[in-house]
Amino acid sequence: MKISTVIPSYGAPNSLKELHSRLIATFAQLNCQYEIIFVNDACPKNSWTKIQEICALDPHTKGLNLARNFGQHAAISAGLSQCTGDWITVMDCDLQDDPKYIPQFLQKAGSTYDVVLARRTHREEKFFKKLQSWLFYKFLSAFLDVKMDHQVGNYGLY
Repeated sequence: MKISTVIPSYGAPNSLKELHSRLIATFAQLNCQYEIIFVNDACPKNSWTKIQEICALDPHTKGLNLARNFGQHAAISAGLSQCTGDWITVMDCDLQDDPKYIPQFLQKAGSTYDVVLARRTHREEKFFKKLQSWLFYKFLSAFLDVKMDHQVGNYGLY
């Protein structure tokens, strides 16, 4: 089994090496093949340099450098286009999505589910950011006439 991990990166360049270390520890525990794909979404905080440093040390890690800031969803799509794994995880770059849950995602998926999503019970964000997220998902739910949970983000197994 091979797991691909896509990480859109905008901001938080100082967390990238720690995230990479945690991912490698998780994949070692799973005893699986892996690839990690960092996608720099034109971060002005020099994330690309950090990504290049990580890639130089780990041949299983790739970096994509977008020409300008296209946004998180476009960065994820760019990363997905490079995946070769049997399973794909998508996670944020700021350490709020902990790789230690990947084995639980795989166990939950088994042969029954194609998608397993994480639900955040605690977010390290300011009140206004949380309110903005909640309002966005309320609006989107009403507009699409689909029940959506504002605590479910991109972090999951696909």
